[in-house]
Amino acid sequence: NFYTLDEIREMLSSINLSIEKVYATLSYTPEDGPIIEEPSEEIDGRSFVCLSAIPEPRPEG
Repeated sequence: NFYTLDEIREMLSSINLSIEKVYATLSYTPEDGPIIEEPSEEIDGRSFVCLSAIPEPRPEG
């Protein structure tokens, strides 16, 4: 399955997690041929996205 970042945020929020970091790569098309590129925090226009999630802080009181 493929999910949008908003859908992933919703799923994580439902189990009290939030996104900590997001990195992406594969900014080229298949016609461009393979290119070695560093992961970027810019996710727009990229095809492979990785993220890490952390527990949301518990409310005080």
